[in-house]
Amino acid sequence: MDEAVEAFVVHDGVVILECSDAFCDLFRCPCGSLAGRRMESIINDPDLQRLALARGRRIMADAGDRVFHQDYDFERCDGSTFWGRAISRRIAPDRYHTVIRWQYDD
Repeated sequence: MDEAVEAFVVHDGVVILECSDAFCDLFRCPCGSLAGRRMESIINDPDLQRLALARGRRIMADAGDRVFHQDYDFERCDGSTFWGRAISRRIAPDRYHTVIRWQYDD
C-alpha cells in the first residue's frame, strides 16, 4: 500500500512523534492531539497495553531489520474502538515506524 495513504506514526519506541493524515482520520483526531502521547495510550485494553509495552521493549532490543505484527483493540479520540494490526519496524537507532491497519469496528 502507498505510504501516503497508510495510517502510520513515527515514534521513539515510547512517544508518538509524527502522524500521517490517514492515521489522524482512523483515530478521528488531529495529530496535535496524538503527538506526545505514549504509544500504548491508543490501545483500549489495559492487558493489551501491557502486551504493547513488552512488544515495544522487544522491538527496541532487536537491532535487526525486522517487521513486527500484533493485533490490538485501539481507542479513537472520540471514545469509539476498533481492532487493528500494528506493523512496526525500526527506521533509525531511536525511531520506529508503525502502521495501523484497520480490521473492524467493535
